[in-house]
Amino acid sequence: MRKLFLYPLLVTLIFISCTSNLNNKDLRNPDSLTQELRNSGALAWENLSEARKAEVNTVRTNLMKFMLEASFKSDEEKYQIVKNAERYLEVETTKVMLNIKTEKLSPNNMTFYKIEAPPAWTLKEEVKWLTEMSQAETIATPIRADVVYSTLASMNIDQIDAGNELSAIVNEDISNFVAAVKSSNSQRTIPLLVVNKFEERLDEYFEKIKNLGTELKASGQLDLGNPEAEKFLVLFLDYYYSNVDQDVIKNIINDIIVLGREPESMEMVKLMFQNSGPGLGKTLQQLGKEPSMGESLQEVIEVLEDDGKPVPYHLVKKIVDEDEAGFVITNISKKPLGTGTMAQVNKAKLKQGNKKIDIALRFLKPGIEKRADDDIRILKDFIERMGEEGELSEDFLPTARKLVESISEFLKSELDIPDAIKKQEYANQAYEGIVKVKQDGKVYDIDINVPDVYKPKAGKKTNLHLQEFVTFGKKYSEIENIKSRKVIAEAIMRAWFQEGLIDSGFIHSDLHQGNFTVNKIGQSTGQVTLFDFGMSETLRLDTRKAFLLIGSGAQFSNAKLIADGMAVGRNLSKSKKKALIKAIESQIDKIKKSEEWIIWGLREGHLVNDQLGTLARGGTLVSQLGRLVDDEEMAENIVEDLLKENIRKGYFSLNYNFPLSRTEVLRVGMASVGDSCSSAIRKFFRTK
Repeated sequence: MRKLFLYPLLVTLIFISCTSNLNNKDLRNPDSLTQELRNSGALAWENLSEARKAEVNTVRTNLMKFMLEASFKSDEEKYQIVKNAERYLEVETTKVMLNIKTEKLSPNNMTFYKIEAPPAWTLKEEVKWLTEMSQAETIATPIRADVVYSTLASMNIDQIDAGNELSAIVNEDISNFVAAVKSSNSQRTIPLLVVNKFEERLDEYFEKIKNLGTELKASGQLDLGNPEAEKFLVLFLDYYYSNVDQDVIKNIINDIIVLGREPESMEMVKLMFQNSGPGLGKTLQQLGKEPSMGESLQEVIEVLEDDGKPVPYHLVKKIVDEDEAGFVITNISKKPLGTGTMAQVNKAKLKQGNKKIDIALRFLKPGIEKRADDDIRILKDFIERMGEEGELSEDFLPTARKLVESISEFLKSELDIPDAIKKQEYANQAYEGIVKVKQDGKVYDIDINVPDVYKPKAGKKTNLHLQEFVTFGKKYSEIENIKSRKVIAEAIMRAWFQEGLIDSGFIHSDLHQGNFTVNKIGQSTGQVTLFDFGMSETLRLDTRKAFLLIGSGAQFSNAKLIADGMAVGRNLSKSKKKALIKAIESQIDKIKKSEEWIIWGLREGHLVNDQLGTLARGGTLVSQLGRLVDDEEMAENIVEDLLKENIRKGYFSLNYNFPLSRTEVLRVGMASVGDSCSSAIRKFFRTK
């Protein structure tokens, strides 16, 4: 990606310099402290300690935030923000000056005022925090504003080495901004003119950010191996950033300012994703999981699966305090355990009777409901517009619409905390237990764990998702022993396919390596904890039957079985069934995998099952665990083994409970070999 040269933008915001000192005649007779401060302030910049320079840089960066927040507001809002900046400038610069005095003149009393950056969140929230802190601040030894400005003017702060191009740029707007703050009491027009000029400079960078898709395409990072998918993604990214609220773009620029240098390509992508709504991230994640996509998007997907921007502690505390369920929660951790696109988890303690127990406190990020609604609107508008303008082919539009529908449903479900609690309770019943894995003649017992949940009392509503605290283990990618990784991958896939295809139909359809942790792995045992069940679903019997028939047909290149799977739940006439078989036969040499047949069926209108796409995406995602240990066929082998095991156990049982009927099982068995029915039956029912 070409660099977004934001340093000219940053330099316009550096405030600590003035065109000239105030005349002495404008100053009242200063007391001895004021004179000392003026003398201290006159020290050359290069003579300041690194600690004091860092404080000046912090104040400068914070003032940049005020300027950025004032941009593209009404005149009244701009003026109020400038007034808040004036108060902040006076308070914080006074503290810096007192710190300089303490350091230079009182070496035995090294107690300094704290100069802080706001907790990182949205620009609006950061400026609000700075405003509230400065208004509440009291200084033991206040200094007159004219002395503050005069002292600032005497310091050569414009020579700060900020890195790269910034050091060499002449800062012609520094004085203008400080003058605007100084004159805000008497001349309202000056700060408005300065902010308006800054807005003109911002326009160029807004346009660069709005073209993220084009930038990524030009850098070669969107080579998906699928021209239609690439076109969809480029158009979508450009459309998304051209239609999001301006505050989103300002948040991105704010983070670039804090970074203090030009971000590298993937750093820029991460900054943009962390400040965007949840719909963007989920769209890219789902595109990366689509079987029709290439794997070149993986680097971008890995950025998405990193932790999101954490909610600062003071907002976490506010969310907990305002909840109406009556939970008594204390000892909330300052640092989150994990942060996603929509929710965050912190460690805390829950009072139960006379005891306090450790819990994982999960909650929705502030303002996420509006962000999700905005993203759903943008997604739907984008698809309809692209369809009307013919930007996307008729073949690809059904896939794109299905994608948007699934993302919309996911975002809505993620906002429903009571539903998330129910899903986790169900997952606890479905997945918890010991999974036996046999590898190289050795049997491993892998304990699959789902954290318990703590619900409010009957009749109480909550926006908090309280879970059993589980000590976080290693990420899947952090396990160095390849054999151990294979054992873990097989255990998770066996549990997933057994439950999803054969038992209850429950699936965790977002089970990537970021949603589980390996708590321990020993010589013959291991423990895995699963998380984040927002994208969970219980598959209907007809969905599982269709998937098994299509999968069997794909495995044995049998068009009739594939057609049977696509016809599940539909009363096709003989002529329509025959036409479907013929259409499948025309593709049998081109399409090999069950997921590809499902996509083809959905695209061609031969499949109407609304759950098959979810099953295919979820299966593809969990199957990637095998690919990460260079075992491309692990998932297929596991499914085949599970089918054999379950058929052998239950085929002759009075309580036969298998998605396929006995007749369908025999048909699959006969299709598995080409010589005789007896060979097929032996293949399916042979004993170990």
